[in-house]
Amino acid sequence: MKKSTYSSRSFRKILLPGLVAVVLVAVGYFAVVSTIPVNSTHPVFGAPSNHYIKVIDSKNGPIFVTTSTKGAKKNIEPTYKPIIHARVGELISLHIINEDHDKHNLNLDEFNVHTNDIGYFGTQSITFVADKAGQFYFHCTLHPEMTGSITIE
Repeated sequence: MKKSTYSSRSFRKILLPGLVAVVLVAVGYFAVVSTIPVNSTHPVFGAPSNHYIKVIDSKNGPIFVTTSTKGAKKNIEPTYKPIIHARVGELISLHIINEDHDKHNLNLDEFNVHTNDIGYFGTQSITFVADKAGQFYFHCTLHPEMTGSITIE
């Protein structure tokens, strides 16, 4: 009887640290994986340039508008047919907020940026590395007239 109690205690002493180790490894793995941008194969550690893109209804139908918190200067005035500026190698996070009653998405094909169809007041964030120079256009596949651009220098 004592032998089984002893082995039960030993088992618990091994099981608890083992479970803790498994949980820590899993958390670490997901923490590192979450730092991999959509157009990269390795983690990028750094603060991204955040751009907020809202979908709103206008007189002429739904449109994209943006605000940005790039650097210390905050642009809180919405810009229609938005143009986002970035430098090559910059880490960019796009935060899409749908304030229209229809579903919308955002696609920037050259950087493998594709959101889900986002419902009313839904949001999605996507991070990528601006790894090539030029002017690139993003659009909604459900409403092709909704466009904006990103200029990378």
